[in-house]
Amino acid sequence: MLNGLIFTRHLGAATWIRKTVGVLDMPVLHGLDELQFNGIIADSDRPITDVFGVIPLKWHVRLQSCAIRVWSLEMDVPPDLRGKEISTDAMYELNARLVRYDVRWRDAWPSQQYIHALESGK
Repeated sequence: MLNGLIFTRHLGAATWIRKTVGVLDMPVLHGLDELQFNGIIADSDRPITDVFGVIPLKWHVRLQSCAIRVWSLEMDVPPDLRGKEISTDAMYELNARLVRYDVRWRDAWPSQQYIHALESGK
């Protein structure tokens, strides 16, 4: 059984996801910090099966490690609509879709070593 969460700050996106998935009462979360995010994942009464929306990559990796399916909301947004609220109806016109990716943490950029090498000319 699907027990999902939506991560978005956009009402149109939350409505579109709920309609698309067929779960009209799915909770919407936004503005979480790392501690709140980890608490929600760990303290859920029912195990979360799916998360939908636009999720930071490091959270995506964490969710996958907990066997939670992550569905990224994508659409073809023209430059003049970026940063604006998009209605649910417009999302259909903009080819909105939910896509799953396999995201893995690989390595951290050794930024301090790189900066030091640039400064010292090495």
